[in-house]
Amino acid sequence: MKKENDSSHPKISYETTHEKPTKKTKPIKKITNLPIKKIVLYSSILIIIITSLIILGMSLYSFQSCKTWDCFNQNLASCSKAKFAGGRDIIFGYTINGKTNDFCEVQVEYLQGEIANKDAEKLANEKMICFLPKGIVMLPETELNNCHGILKEKLQEQLISKLHNFILQNLGQINKELLNPLTFQTNQTEQ
Repeated sequence: MKKENDSSHPKISYETTHEKPTKKTKPIKKITNLPIKKIVLYSSILIIIITSLIILGMSLYSFQSCKTWDCFNQNLASCSKAKFAGGRDIIFGYTINGKTNDFCEVQVEYLQGEIANKDAEKLANEKMICFLPKGIVMLPETELNNCHGILKEKLQEQLISKLHNFILQNLGQINKELLNPLTFQTNQTEQ
């Protein structure tokens, strides 16, 4: 048989090489192409912006700490942010939060009362928010209609309870005066 030399088919080589292909290494790129002056400028601007935001945040959320009623009353008159703790029988913590519409917003927190008073224990750690007319200096808890919160509700409960007890204790005297109107009128004219 005659071998034909077929040149149309390529010769397949079954030889293998154990050499690893080499990678071309690229030169390391520079992190930035900005000149040093621009980096310093941008960093300075960023530091100034961050510092300004911190100062603004501190001014918005900082409160003057008052030690006297005079200090608190001055801040209340101008509705400037301040904190104060004071009272006689009951000690309240007052925080003037600032202006809200036409009112001065004051947060009142019960801090301490008479130790022997069982009702005082019920008020522990309770708060209320009061809206006082701007420029008016008054104790927020004296006008509970301007307030809302758990402390307001509990103070009203105590007030109603005290009035109820007062009426019960003096019911005999009240009945006596109602039954004898002449005695009541005589007592009124003598005073």
